[in-house]
Amino acid sequence: MSGAEQGCNRASTRRCFASCSVDQIERNLGRRPTRLLADAGYYSDANLDHLQQAQIEAFIATRRTKHSDPPPAAPRGRIPQHLSRRQRMARKLATKAGRQHYAHRKVIVEPIFGQIRSAAASARVSLRGEAPVRAEWVLINLVHNLGKLFGSGRGGRVLAGRARFGPALSAMAA
Repeated sequence: MSGAEQGCNRASTRRCFASCSVDQIERNLGRRPTRLLADAGYYSDANLDHLQQAQIEAFIATRRTKHSDPPPAAPRGRIPQHLSRRQRMARKLATKAGRQHYAHRKVIVEPIFGQIRSAAASARVSLRGEAPVRAEWVLINLVHNLGKLFGSGRGGRVLAGRARFGPALSAMAA
């Protein structure tokens, strides 16, 4: 399910990505994540510094790769300390464990945006201004999550408890 209702609206989203994402995840889930996965557009020393300080393991791609490119051979042994930070991250992602963790990104995040884009009339928001765009994004995510909930067959159980939420929700279920 999508939980990305809030975006980061700073001068450089790329630089604040880690702090914005970690803070939003902590607010949504009530706990800090143990690892963060991101694509190459979010690789920066500022993001790595923030994640290291927060004791969150980072898996951030160091460059863009084509889907048709074969994965590099998995390195063996410890990551050498003489490598640059970018080289160490690239080597970490090339390991079997690194590839396995990073592959979850395609299962967790990518399908949501594809589903939202294919269901929406266009890939753009129709409102202007920060507050209206945030409201539209919340509505898009709400519709997506409700579709997932009812598509899974669990929606009926949610509505079964509607009496405690008052007449408005009871009327919606009727």
